Amino acid sequence: MKDWIVAGVDLAVKRPSAYAIAKTSKTGYQCLKLGKINNSNLAKNISMANLIVVDAPLHPPYKGFRSLERKAQKYYGAKLLPGGMAGVRELSRVGYSLFVLMVEASRVVVETHPGSMRKTLGLAESTFDRDIVDAVIALSTGLCLLEGNAFIIEDTDGVMVLTGEECRSKILKIIKECLLLL
Repeated sequence: MKDWIVAGVDLAVKRPSAYAIAKTSKTGYQCLKLGKINNSNLAKNISMANLIVVDAPLHPPYKGFRSLERKAQKYYGAKLLPGGMAGVRELSRVGYSLFVLMVEASRVVVETHPGSMRKTLGLAESTFDRDIVDAVIALSTGLCLLEGNAFIIEDTDGVMVLTGEECRSKILKIIKECLLLL
């Protein structure tokens, strides 16, 4: 595994966003920090990451489903909301702003959908804050991506990364380890 810093973000609009950060090395990874932060400070707090995996659309607001989302639904069974919904439109604006800032800073930024993976992987609801857990799942997705154990769905309107059964035990382990930081 490359020596990278990976961030997972569960982006929010009306409340603080959740984030989780880990450092990778040849021997594995180490969870560094996680928490919640206002969006005005989010970019600064995750800017050290080489790879940022975000639970939010990273494309300007749109109507209906993007072709990327249609592919995720068709091939992965992802349960996504249409971009025309008011809340999704605002989340898209915030996600796109973060995407632009991080790409300008030469970071790799992809989107994911922890809710779909939670169901696909049979992860039960947790007693922990769901936003924090989703940020850790996004982080785990990034770690799986670096190991070559993730599905990359690409289209002209974005890149989405999802994981499958092969990463289930790793995701559960990362969730346990990172949540110890709380």
